[in-house]
Amino acid sequence: TVDHLLSSTDGVAGYKVLQALAGWDTTGPGQHTAILQMLQRQKTLNFKPGDEFSPGGDSRFLLLARIVEVVSGQSFDDFCKNNIFIPLGMTSTLFLYDDAQLLENRAVPYRLVGNGVYKHDVGGRNAPGPTNLYSSIRDLSLWRTKLASPALGGPALANMLNQTIKLDRGVIIRDIARVSTYGQQHAGQERGISKK
Repeated sequence: TVDHLLSSTDGVAGYKVLQALAGWDTTGPGQHTAILQMLQRQKTLNFKPGDEFSPGGDSRFLLLARIVEVVSGQSFDDFCKNNIFIPLGMTSTLFLYDDAQLLENRAVPYRLVGNGVYKHDVGGRNAPGPTNLYSSIRDLSLWRTKLASPALGGPALANMLNQTIKLDRGVIIRDIARVSTYGQQHAGQERGISKK
């Protein structure tokens, strides 16, 4: 269900794992569509939805974005711009659909490779689109402030975001509130933050 996708209890395999197993790696704007087609060909899930918590893998984000597109009749990017970013005043937030696109004022991550030498590190090469969100500190501050406020989507949304994630059998997952899965995570070392 959509709730399983939103709570990382869906059982869908991560697209990066599937790509690695298939020996397939593509880049560029067409990758998003190719990944959705690859997911459609999967015959089984990793586990029955609701039985386990599995926060890894970005497949769920691509599937959720596709649901938004079908229901809204807009591209995911346009929906987010019109219904989230512009209303919240997030003027420096966008989904990057082209890895070659230059972004003004972008902080570029580096990784220590040894002996005091740093190497430019673009991270794990996410599929262009819904998993490639770029923002600013100012915009992320606006996002976090609004998520903490019931005014954004009313008390019902605030309550939903503050619920703990539970498996279908009622087991609470590490007391993680659902807000943790809605734009509050970062990729650790991939974004220049040491995992030590």
